[in-house]
Amino acid sequence: MNGKNVIKTKGYKMTNQLNKRPVGIEIEFSLDSNGDTAVRKANRSLVGTELEGKMIFVKDHNCIEANVAPTIIGCNAQKEYYKKMYSHIESIGGTVTHPNGTAIKICSTHVHISTKTIKDGITATEFTEFSIANWFSNKTAVLAMLNDEELDPQIAWDILYRCTAPSLHGGKKDMDSMIPRDRRNGGYTYNIDHAKLISNETDRNDIASIKRCQRHYKFSEISLDHWVGKNTIEFRQHGGTLEEEKITNWCKFLLNIFVTSIETRFDHSANRTVTAPDDLGLRRGTKQQVLYHAIKGTSGGISVRDIHAIVGTNTDQAVRRLISDITGRLQSLVGTEQLMICHTQRTNGGRYRDGTDISSYEVLEELTIDGSGVTPKPENRTGQPSIWSNCPDDVFEYQRGRIEHFASRS
Repeated sequence: MNGKNVIKTKGYKMTNQLNKRPVGIEIEFSLDSNGDTAVRKANRSLVGTELEGKMIFVKDHNCIEANVAPTIIGCNAQKEYYKKMYSHIESIGGTVTHPNGTAIKICSTHVHISTKTIKDGITATEFTEFSIANWFSNKTAVLAMLNDEELDPQIAWDILYRCTAPSLHGGKKDMDSMIPRDRRNGGYTYNIDHAKLISNETDRNDIASIKRCQRHYKFSEISLDHWVGKNTIEFRQHGGTLEEEKITNWCKFLLNIFVTSIETRFDHSANRTVTAPDDLGLRRGTKQQVLYHAIKGTSGGISVRDIHAIVGTNTDQAVRRLISDITGRLQSLVGTEQLMICHTQRTNGGRYRDGTDISSYEVLEELTIDGSGVTPKPENRTGQPSIWSNCPDDVFEYQRGRIEHFASRS
């Protein structure tokens, strides 16, 4: 034993920069009439224009929805595409506001961020231009430009956790302060159950378990309904808009949350070495600290019977509580609970009815794990959970302006 824990994981290719992850949007707006006839008329208006074959209109409940090609946010091709789409929608009478200037509440903009990234060697502009030209005629060719690897469910959990956590400055979460009041826990944007999300009831490695934290499934503020099929996470909070700058900055803000979770809050390397802590960071003389030093590196472990003698416990349940405390500290300090080993009575040569006190516990000094390749960083190395963490200055400034705008209307 050399006092170190070696954890081997499957490699995870770090191609998750802001200019690598496709984004698609659904633009909801209203016409004088929002029926099937209006939809057909809107689609005929595209014939003979630059946008023919590059977007389509469909009916969505009581409004019209424009479906568009996925793009890489921030490149000139994306910005020009959005500007042309919004301009065309306005030219046929599309609007997201009533004549008195108030917002049409049923209109919103949904953002789908891909769980996959574009392949190396393909630029943001190349992907965007090809996608715009081919999405509605040859979607398979566009999807072939993406890597096979997908986002790990743990990262999806972390994104939901960060987006739905209460603000440090009050109960309302930060995300709510930059979206219209009617998009906060509304009929189509019900809040994620944050308490359930962070409880032991939710398995962070299982997308189905995480998805159960959506109070109303598809109509949640953030939806995992398209995790399978479209391979996206959908953000449904933004109000209706026909402004390219507004939605481009919103997409950049959401993408930064993705990238920050991926790159600062998880380890992805094929191999990583962690050093077992010398102690648990607790006061000297605590039962947990004393027991930790007793069982660390002791081959075969210390029996429950001997643990009673060392720390003065009287029941097996009391020992299990101490072991649970130590295991939790290990997870927090080095990012894994698997250093703690319980040797059962059978392992120790015992038989049924011999009593549980011959079971033993050991903290391994070295451990090799063939894992998923994605592990949460320990507490002392993880990035900030704030949705503002690593936010580019221009996006930060723009979104703070949105907060001031909505605060002035409260």
